Amino acid sequence: MTDRLERGEQGGTEVISVQAEPYDFEADPKTAALLIIDMQRDFVYRGGFGEALGNDTSLLLKAVPPTARVLKAVREAGIFVAHTREGHRPDLSDLPRAKKERGHLKVGIGDPGPMGRILVRGEHGHDIEVVVTHGNGPQVGFILLRSESVGTSVPVPQLSLDMCVADSQGGIGYILGNSLASELGRLGLRDRVACVITHTVVARDDPAFQKPSKPIGPWYTAEQVAAKQRLGWTMIEDAGRGYRRVVPSPQPLRIVEVRQIGALLEGGFVVIAAGGGGIPVVEREPGVYEGVEAVIDKDRASGLLAAALGIPMLIVSTGVDKVAVHFRRPDQRFLDRMTVSEARRYLEAGEFPPGSMGPKIQAAITFLEHGGREALITSPVRLKEAVAGATGTRIVPDRPA
Repeated sequence: MTDRLERGEQGGTEVISVQAEPYDFEADPKTAALLIIDMQRDFVYRGGFGEALGNDTSLLLKAVPPTARVLKAVREAGIFVAHTREGHRPDLSDLPRAKKERGHLKVGIGDPGPMGRILVRGEHGHDIEVVVTHGNGPQVGFILLRSESVGTSVPVPQLSLDMCVADSQGGIGYILGNSLASELGRLGLRDRVACVITHTVVARDDPAFQKPSKPIGPWYTAEQVAAKQRLGWTMIEDAGRGYRRVVPSPQPLRIVEVRQIGALLEGGFVVIAAGGGGIPVVEREPGVYEGVEAVIDKDRASGLLAAALGIPMLIVSTGVDKVAVHFRRPDQRFLDRMTVSEARRYLEAGEFPPGSMGPKIQAAITFLEHGGREALITSPVRLKEAVAGATGTRIVPDRPA
């Protein structure tokens, strides 16, 4: 099958022409699907089950690049994609005896292998790698407010913003990590979650330090704004929900712990990282860091981390099922799909405000321009449906000219 799909029309219906062997064919992109079977490490890497069956894995690996090209073309065409993987419960209660004993292999399903137990869910040879990032705007604001409320009556030092971010990373990381670890543990996947305290490098001369823009903390009424401004706070109206304090939000340049996170993924762990965009630091000299007073946008940092790790898909969870243009207007229109160029045009037209959807779109654009294959924006309650293609807004790279 070719990695270029040609769009056309037949009888008033959009069709896609596909060059393939043994013959070319046409398909309706709304009803067609691409099914990818068993494209997992246990089948195509050395030491996995595929090699145990006597397969030459070097030949299997040759199928990966063309499959990736086809996958990219199909995604860009908006065609539904389904992946299947063979994987069994850790106790092998779903594994038929005949399959377990098939061929009297020296190494079989459930036995230890270079990538964990072979064809067992949760092992590195079977599972998809997942990194979870999270925001911390309200929590950082509360931590800062708590610190500032102490005053001078007790000998408790006020916390800087970078310390507030570090504090929130630990607290939220604990909550997420414990919840994920417990859910996986109930499935027989014990101790598979790691939380990494993450630092994000920014430029000391970033203009954002002179123009605070990142909302943190609780919402305030218009009557409360003047009192907060007298404390030196910068206040803005936030998405029609009230007023919030804003602080500097410089552009993330680099995630310090990329290699450590990658090593944990290779070890088969679900990793929680870059919480709240990461602890903001400047690099005074190579490998020497200093915290700065700022809060980094979590979406931009997430896109940067995903690109650095070579992760193909960035999922941004937010408060709406789909991205919309003309938001909250009579002519509001939801978007199923955008290319990078389309997303950038909408962004430049002011469709995605800086305090809400703007950073998410910018993060998706940066991720895709640095090698990412697809970004998906949706709500947490519709996440499963969105991944399956039933909802959400997908952003994809521009098609080659």
